[in-house]
Amino acid sequence: MRKTLKSIVFLLLSALPATAACEGENLIAALPDDQREALVSTAHAKPFPVGNLWHAKKDGSDIYVQGTLHMPDARHEAQIEKLKPLIDASDIVFFEANSEDLAKAQDAIASQPELLFITDGPSLPELLTEDEWQLLSDQMTQRGIPAFLASKFKPSYAMMTLSVPPCASELLTGKAEGLDHLLMAYAEGEGIPTSGLEPYDTALTFFDQGEDETALDFLRTALAQADISADMNVTLVDAYFEGEHSLIWEFSRLKSYETPGTTREEVTEMLTEVEELMINGRNRNWMDVLLPAAEDASVVVAVGAAHLAGDEGVLNLLAEAGYTLTPME
Repeated sequence: MRKTLKSIVFLLLSALPATAACEGENLIAALPDDQREALVSTAHAKPFPVGNLWHAKKDGSDIYVQGTLHMPDARHEAQIEKLKPLIDASDIVFFEANSEDLAKAQDAIASQPELLFITDGPSLPELLTEDEWQLLSDQMTQRGIPAFLASKFKPSYAMMTLSVPPCASELLTGKAEGLDHLLMAYAEGEGIPTSGLEPYDTALTFFDQGEDETALDFLRTALAQADISADMNVTLVDAYFEGEHSLIWEFSRLKSYETPGTTREEVTEMLTEVEELMINGRNRNWMDVLLPAAEDASVVVAVGAAHLAGDEGVLNLLAEAGYTLTPME
């Protein structure tokens, strides 16, 4: 049970779909040339759009930023070997949540089911249309989750669960670990101090929306992509290992515009809210923790790759704080 809760906490933190290797089609590669080129152009127009490992330097401060993927993959081993000397020489390693934070979050979820489940008021079959509920019920069953349990999921929790395709359901049982866990295990094994960048319950607040219509919009968007979840996995994982973290976000935006029954303006508004809640706002808060800790120190930071690019991405915020950034890949 505790491994399952540990997995849930990391799913909540993940800004990228947390999915293991599945067979499917790379949907970016399948785009018409002109559409793919336009997508890449938009992604690359953002600050620091490419590269998963960066060195930020200022005076006596060195910050090594690793964008991570919260999923298992054999290719992580090569990156871990590259990071080991940096971790060995660091004063502290920061994660979105370290082991202590994860344990606290696990205890909170175990003792407060209302954090993830609807315990009062209408359940999902009442909040969704009959067709939407039937689709959600079928998708949850494919992931080994019975409909009676899924009916009590908060909309945002159901949305997060749908990001894991049926072919990667081991992630829902806590049997698979991503780059974050592997780096954390190495640092702790070597006696290097680790710390979370935010309070342990930050991710749990994503689910406070309850019956809010925005939360249901998030869920409907996930339902619209449920049948291509394996293809989305392949697409986004391929992009990650190519260092194209900005492209991942822009492609996810493109697919969200295809959600039935929504306008482009509605989807844009929803995505802006998601980006502020799950990425930009957290990035800004992290600077209040990271910058003081990095003064006259060497620090390693491992966070979801979606946090790297953009005006309010971790890399640009460091640049605005006076750091010189150099890609290490």
